[in-house]
Amino acid sequence: MSTDRVILVTGGSGFIGSRFAEILCLTGFARAHVGVTSWARAARPARFRMNVVPCDVLDPDQVWEAVQGVDVVVHCAVGDRRVIVDGTRNVLDASARACVSRVIHLSTAEVYGAAVSGNVDETAPLKPGTSDYADAKIDAERLVWESAARGLPITVFRPSIVYGPWSDQWTAALAVRLQSGRWGRYAGYGDGTCNLVYIDDLVAAALASLDYRTAVGQAFNVVGPDVLTWNEYFERFNAALGRPDLDARSARRAKAKSMLTGAVRTTAHIALARYSGALMKVYERGGWVAPVMKRTKAWLTSSPSSSELEQLYSRRAIYDWSKAERLLRYRPAVDLNRGLRYSVDWLRYAGFLN
Repeated sequence: MSTDRVILVTGGSGFIGSRFAEILCLTGFARAHVGVTSWARAARPARFRMNVVPCDVLDPDQVWEAVQGVDVVVHCAVGDRRVIVDGTRNVLDASARACVSRVIHLSTAEVYGAAVSGNVDETAPLKPGTSDYADAKIDAERLVWESAARGLPITVFRPSIVYGPWSDQWTAALAVRLQSGRWGRYAGYGDGTCNLVYIDDLVAAALASLDYRTAVGQAFNVVGPDVLTWNEYFERFNAALGRPDLDARSARRAKAKSMLTGAVRTTAHIALARYSGALMKVYERGGWVAPVMKRTKAWLTSSPSSSELEQLYSRRAIYDWSKAERLLRYRPAVDLNRGLRYSVDWLRYAGFLN
């Protein structure tokens, strides 16, 4: 693809969207238009010579302006249900009106549900009920396939666990948990399959699809080269951080602690919903209350939730990426050792390491 092509990336300030835009810019693959909800969120893309444009996906007029003169739309914007569902509808409508040559829609492997097991390919049904996020992504995909049936050229990607530099959930937040000294190996729960994919491999798969007309109207799983359990990921990430070996946590102990922290989380959420203003004033005044609040938050996040233990870490499913290999010639280039090395280098640079 020549550099006279223009690709709009929605959600351009987020983890995946930002990396899409950076790779477009750094490789010369295409000219990047980076959609952001506000200029305050443009710091990361502004480091490069990219065209940053207002593109709040909940604002149809902004989306329409953003797709002008664009050849391809890479839809990465995420947020609450309105952003995921209504935002996707706005992007699809504007893309169809502008006659873009392709829309790449970023979905998630979570659309297959929490109860899947064994080998899961793209023919597996989409099952709601895993989480509000997964349910919203399922509804967004329904809109995608309706637009595809009307003739909009769309390719859908369903990545698994995307990690790497700038990843909050699977890199930065997990590093904080590991450094707390309260994380461990979870017997009976952490032996599910951890389907990791490094961020650059996801970007490579999606951009490769633009060279294949046969990718239109197709969905693709995207997973990395390593097949390992969640416990193995915790251990290898922990070792890459240079920390002492993780302690084993029994199933009973892990479940009891997750129930306790879950109850405290629920109480905290209710308190924040009702008294957020008063609590913030107390926190800002400092004294002994602020450190206690910080320690409580750290304690809550240093243990897995019941849903993590029972739905994610124990799920024995392998998301099959052979279709992407067959139709897109996709081969993941970054194994876990290399991905963790890049991730830890970024964590150190960003000041996450103790």
